[in-house]
Amino acid sequence: DTLDVIEPLLDGHVDTVAGRLRDGLDSLRANIPDEGAEVRGHGLWLALELGGNGNGGDTANATVSAKEVARAALSRGLVVNPVTETALRIAPPLVIAEAEIDEGLARLGGALEEVGACR
Repeated sequence: DTLDVIEPLLDGHVDTVAGRLRDGLDSLRANIPDEGAEVRGHGLWLALELGGNGNGGDTANATVSAKEVARAALSRGLVVNPVTETALRIAPPLVIAEAEIDEGLARLGGALEEVGACR
């Protein structure tokens, strides 16, 4: 099947870039003052929870919405998916380069700053 062909070609690449992405998202999360902020997911299928009792709970305490961040990210050329009121899905392609991860994180950081989600 297709994965039998693709996986040997990637040879650990996904683990490398996924670790870099998670580390970068953890750094961004550390600048979000809401205690409910977290990074969750596996591999390159991750979510940045902005806080405000996310995970389906009361979002009344949220300082910024995921839609606001997604709009600001899109204006910077980065597509992220606001899957709940307070969570953004980040799902880059398996073949993404480390430099592209870094660029995406910088753009997301700028979007978070623009909407006032960071300290």
